[in-house]
Amino acid sequence: MGTKIVSRYWCLLLIAFGLIAALAPTGAYAEEAAEEEGTEESADESSEEESTESTEAEETDEDEEEEAAEEEEEDEAEVCGECGMEECVCNHKEQTFGVVRVNGEDVTITLSGDIRTRGESWQGTGFNKARARAANAASYDREARANFILSRARLNFDLTLGENLSARWTLQDSRQWGTEGGALGNVPPPAPGTNGDYTGSSLAVQDGDGQHTDTREIWVEYANIHGQDLSIRIGRQAFKLGNERYVGTFDWNNNGRSFDGAVLTHNLDGFLEASLFGFRIEHTDDDGYEFGAAYTSTPRATAYTKTTRHNATDRKLYGLNLDFTLLDGVGIEGSHHQNPFVLISADRRRIFLGEREVVAGNTDPSGSTVTLFGLRLNGDEMYGLDYNVEGVLHRGRVGSTPLRAYQVAFEFGYTVDIDLEPRVAVGYEKGSGDSNPVDGVNNTPVQLYPTNHGFYGWADQHSLRNLTDYFIEASVKTCDHFSVYAGWHFFKLTDSSDGWYTVGGPMIAGSSPDALTTANAAAGISDKVSRTLGSELDIKGVVTLEPDRLSLEIGWAHYFTGAYLRDSAFVRNTAGQARVNDLDFVYLQLSLGF
Repeated sequence: MGTKIVSRYWCLLLIAFGLIAALAPTGAYAEEAAEEEGTEESADESSEEESTESTEAEETDEDEEEEAAEEEEEDEAEVCGECGMEECVCNHKEQTFGVVRVNGEDVTITLSGDIRTRGESWQGTGFNKARARAANAASYDREARANFILSRARLNFDLTLGENLSARWTLQDSRQWGTEGGALGNVPPPAPGTNGDYTGSSLAVQDGDGQHTDTREIWVEYANIHGQDLSIRIGRQAFKLGNERYVGTFDWNNNGRSFDGAVLTHNLDGFLEASLFGFRIEHTDDDGYEFGAAYTSTPRATAYTKTTRHNATDRKLYGLNLDFTLLDGVGIEGSHHQNPFVLISADRRRIFLGEREVVAGNTDPSGSTVTLFGLRLNGDEMYGLDYNVEGVLHRGRVGSTPLRAYQVAFEFGYTVDIDLEPRVAVGYEKGSGDSNPVDGVNNTPVQLYPTNHGFYGWADQHSLRNLTDYFIEASVKTCDHFSVYAGWHFFKLTDSSDGWYTVGGPMIAGSSPDALTTANAAAGISDKVSRTLGSELDIKGVVTLEPDRLSLEIGWAHYFTGAYLRDSAFVRNTAGQARVNDLDFVYLQLSLGF
């Protein structure tokens, strides 16, 4: 990338952080301070008024008391059902859209939502000067770039009928400024070694018809079944499992993710919350478009016929999640969760197979059945310490090939108990790789529906498949309404016989170090390709302009290319010269909730 570009980004970030810090203590917070001062000055005056009012109330005659009682009876229906107060002290009344009566019961409709706008700037996508604008040899040394602005609005209509029945409908509009069309799906940054330019125009299209506005959630929930703390929610819902490493809503993406199905939840005396769930995801419409893939939705080469589509495209996800709090209340400091879970993915089409996909081609018609056995342990507020430990075994078959793989992650942090609340954490993440792509056993983990953004760097270049990641991170609150985060990741491939897997899940064809070393030899290059992918620096600042309402966030990620990319033949130009560049990603995001 070079010192020039890095310096330019540093200048932009410092200017932006300075503006944010300048904004933080002003505005609404200054007004709050003035109000508090005014309250203190008027304390004596208010006391005198209260004393006078009390005296007048004692002198009220019997007729006035009877009249007040009659008015109280008339207003009885307006008592808040949540807090039991006539003058509501909870926040839900601020969002009340309307109240009607059905069969003698109040039906309350509340309105909420959020609006988010984010500008993104990418420089050096694909890490590849050699192939950027490859049709024009004169531009071989130009780094690929992209700039675009995304906007998203969500409107939630929540309905409650009595104490047990509720429903939600969420309407979402997702757009990119300056375009009303684009390819399908949620396109990640270009993979290493590709022609790196892209516009992001497909980030805001939600389905095969090119719609920007669609239903994100529509569900009904019934609680307290048979008087027990048991509930069932049926319909389209934004479901997430734990920290979303394996199943999540992927809310960073402009479209996000939701699931069609049912969730049964039972809370046992506060020490266990058990969730049993099942979702069905349809992949193909009449034009042959696939939906619900881990990251992208792409058209099939040949659309299925109506008689074969149903059986050929079903993907189903089932699971059981147990959230124990066995250590709470037994004298151990802090809050602790023990979270075993099981996920079963039954897929009638073939999912990403890694090296084997290159060897055998994507033609296996037998589909896949994969089971993930997982355990997550996490806790915080333990004398300033926090931790997250998780591991998953992958078993089943992918196509006709047995699956034997694993993923593990560890993170340990410490927060200093002072005003700035500084926190430092270290961590390690690893997804197994396939050491022999033709031995009849697949050792690369599958990817279901994770929220990968943030786990493996904000530049979104990796998923936890044949990846080893060491990281350190730190955060601090410079004031009540402004915080700063910084993180460093060091990436390498777990196994040299397996390849680089992008954030969306698929492997870059021919990207294993062994395959690239062979390609180098064929080109007369003696370099042995390293497993060291590179490292990434992430910096983010967040200012809360209005508590629980308005926030501004700015972030920067710089990916430093490692020996793997510098040694790889697929990032050389036609003269065999290496043309590798670093990658920069900068974003500015404004979020409003109501």
